[in-house]
Amino acid sequence: MSRIKTLALASAAATTAALALAAPASAWTGGPITATLSQPLTIESSIGGGTCTTSTLGGSVTPAGALTVNSASITGCSGDFPITVTTQNLPWGGNLGGTTASITGFRVSAAITVPIFGNITCIYGGNLSGSLSGSAPSVTATFDTSVSKVNSGSHFFCPGTADITGQYTITGSGL
Repeated sequence: MSRIKTLALASAAATTAALALAAPASAWTGGPITATLSQPLTIESSIGGGTCTTSTLGGSVTPAGALTVNSASITGCSGDFPITVTTQNLPWGGNLGGTTASITGFRVSAAITVPIFGNITCIYGGNLSGSLSGSAPSVTATFDTSVSKVNSGSHFFCPGTADITGQYTITGSGL
């Protein structure tokens, strides 16, 4: 075999090996998924916050990791004052790939009952970013990020940002 053919074959083999190593760590089958809160979800701001014990996200993931969240609920919330959290603007997007998880278009309304002021509504939105671990049939997404106040619909008393932390276990035939 000539040196040129040998170099060409070696180059092709090296390229194939590099592409195999560069493949995403998470290759999904694509389809429905459900994410269930596995550690409390906390929403903290400069004036206080709350902890929610139950949350479920429903949607799908593509084989490439594109995420669509079609349904979301957050309940069992308590804090410094009574609080009710309502999800808004579904569907949300995002991605599950490698060691990162993201949710784009995240938006929630928190109705807080403060004794002197009455009901105060704070709306927060943005993109959640976090880590992804595990492999099918069950992966874990952990979020620890900040979101911004949505001025339209939020009480002037609401802080400009809130920190969101929580952990979800993701299962489903899409993994």
